[in-house]
Amino acid sequence: MKINLPGNKIKKSVFVRLSICTLACLATGGAPLQAYDPYYSLWGQSRVDAVGDQKQTSECTSWAVASAVAMNVMRNWYTVNSDSAPEIETLSDRGYRMLDASTFHLHGGKLREEGWHIQTALQTATQVTIPFMHDRRFGVRISPDGYKSVSGNNAARQEIFLNRPVIADFEIMNDFRKSKAYIYTGQGATSMSPREFHSILIVGYNTNDQTRRNASGGEFWECLNSWSPNFGTGGFFRIRPNVCGLGDRQFVVNNTYICDSAGNRLPQEAQNQVISDAINAIPSVTNAVHKNVLFHQLNGQKLPDGDQVRVSASAGNAGKDKVTINLILPKGMWWKGALLFDKATASNPVGVQGEGGGSGFSQSFTFKRTELLRKDLVLSKAKTFGVHTNMYRIKDAFTNMQPGKTYTFSWVKD
Repeated sequence: MKINLPGNKIKKSVFVRLSICTLACLATGGAPLQAYDPYYSLWGQSRVDAVGDQKQTSECTSWAVASAVAMNVMRNWYTVNSDSAPEIETLSDRGYRMLDASTFHLHGGKLREEGWHIQTALQTATQVTIPFMHDRRFGVRISPDGYKSVSGNNAARQEIFLNRPVIADFEIMNDFRKSKAYIYTGQGATSMSPREFHSILIVGYNTNDQTRRNASGGEFWECLNSWSPNFGTGGFFRIRPNVCGLGDRQFVVNNTYICDSAGNRLPQEAQNQVISDAINAIPSVTNAVHKNVLFHQLNGQKLPDGDQVRVSASAGNAGKDKVTINLILPKGMWWKGALLFDKATASNPVGVQGEGGGSGFSQSFTFKRTELLRKDLVLSKAKTFGVHTNMYRIKDAFTNMQPGKTYTFSWVKD
């Protein structure tokens, strides 16, 4: 997805990696050097549940293509709308089933005459919309030139080093499903009858370069599978390069766009809104115990329990990648809090909390803005008998709170 908004620039972390590869190509007249670390991994970060596992998506190739598309969408959006693009780990935490790969497979299957191979699926994704889970009126398509073949192990490593997972397939041998090996080698294995092929995402690698930091075990790929977190190590496995045909067919997704179900590209503002809505629609365990409110409701209007809270933004001084929250309570007001809860467990809160007391209360807390991808910002208060109750989950905090700013929450009335 190309987002060419005025004043937007490629962020430094992404630019540096792009520059490394560009300079390497220039130095060799177009033939790239090894412009990557000897070991680089998204292991445990690009999670199995980015679009759901294969059981949810019907087929491994639709899963792999839709997962790569989802990661492309998220990284592009965050690069433009954040002061720095967060790592894949935080993107995947919020990318839980962002896209409906099952519907893509169902509709895409009508256009194919042969087997559902990687290149067939990628071509189909330029003609068929992969719907968003939160609103199936909209979805994503790969631009006509938005994917490319990756030839050779060095080229694949360069793509992974730029945080672009490589879509690949290989032949499943008779011992693969039950293998407990640290690195699968395929030695002594035989083909299935009939032969089976399987699509995965390559998300990490290790080389034999002993001059710089690399993982133990020699040369291997780290791969994300679609067989749920129960397979391998949390859904991941390691495999030697060029084993079982792995590397023969490799592709990356490098350009997507947001559209309606018919494939009509949305205006840029509408694209941003659809993605923002998708991010804010990601379920959280706190949904079951807190009332959801939106940022624009914090303007003094009555919230569901009768509270009135005003929020104002001002320039901060804690760093361009950080956000400061300041909680202000009037004299005599009972306990209140502005707390960050872990999304997965609704536990381990951090933030500001206190009571108005005899002279009022004012306290600040600073954190990295990307924490809002992993944590919910919740306004809490003391209710009957002084019980501390987590009342309001600010559902769209990340998309409304910008880095480098201080947000003052003034609890006007409870």
